[in-house]
Amino acid sequence: MRGQAKLSLAVAILVVAFSPALGAEDGTREELPRSKRSTGDDSAELAPIGVADGRPLAKNEWALSYRYAWIHSDDLLDGDSHESSGDVLQQFEQTPRKRDLQVHLFGVSYAPLRRITLSAKLPVLVQKTHSLAAGSPRRRFATTSSGLGDLELRGLVPFMRNGNQSLQLELGITAPTGSTRETDNGPDGVRELLPIPQQTGSGTVDLLSGLVYRGRWQSVSWGFLARGKFRFYKNRENYRLGNEYLLSAWLSQSWTDWVSTSLRLSWNRENAGRPRNEGSLNPAQDPKRQAGEVLELGPGINFEVPWLGRSRFGIEMTWPFYQTLQGPQLARNWQLTTGWQWTF
Repeated sequence: MRGQAKLSLAVAILVVAFSPALGAEDGTREELPRSKRSTGDDSAELAPIGVADGRPLAKNEWALSYRYAWIHSDDLLDGDSHESSGDVLQQFEQTPRKRDLQVHLFGVSYAPLRRITLSAKLPVLVQKTHSLAAGSPRRRFATTSSGLGDLELRGLVPFMRNGNQSLQLELGITAPTGSTRETDNGPDGVRELLPIPQQTGSGTVDLLSGLVYRGRWQSVSWGFLARGKFRFYKNRENYRLGNEYLLSAWLSQSWTDWVSTSLRLSWNRENAGRPRNEGSLNPAQDPKRQAGEVLELGPGINFEVPWLGRSRFGIEMTWPFYQTLQGPQLARNWQLTTGWQWTF
């Protein structure tokens, strides 16, 4: 109950924060020409597709988006030390060996007023994990899970614009539309509850916050993003995931009005969940062993597609160059992200 009270307070703060924007007079700024609104100015304005940032829209504008991410993991880390499957099976009865996660992210945004943009994003996850079970001989098996992830609802409030620089505030919540009860056949052919990373949802309503800064000078643009996801109570499975933090910075060069390239650096941190599962057969079943930090770097390319209206298409590839995980748990090897957005 204490966690739910904290969540209620956070939602109340969210509503109060949006109240001034929702009640703002609709005449404080001149309407931008249709050709120079929001996301579709030119390629220099585009952030890397991996940022998945929502940009404020002009009043009564809509934006639809789709992003596809493929994340591959095939190494075990404990701290920053590599672990073999044999080492892990000395402590546990099962261990993951590699995992492929595919995320289809569908988004829609709408600006009911000049000073606020409402955004909704719904992921669909498809995941396959190859694991190893102790025994003589050791048994290899694979498990899959798929379904809706947690729905994200955000409000975007631009509160600073100075020439070619801008700053926006993000506030929102997640709805627990994802599952925490995904099952599949284990090494003995018996259907069992899958470990935490293979569930499609957190099982909790979480608070989202963020700041996004953008700047531009001629054909060069840059940006910085800071986001947090805060969890306050346990789900029905009697655990809660840890808070998550993201810092990301990028630099983009526009080569023409419709092509730009980018380089992005990001830092992700996930705190340990609660409580510790001392009797877990697999390290991925322990909420305390899901924490870690990852530093990633990668190039991207963006395209404006003028013959398709105000559309953009982007591709980005990132690789981690530093990871430390509270494991043993699977480490990320690479991530491919591609996506499309249409504003109208």
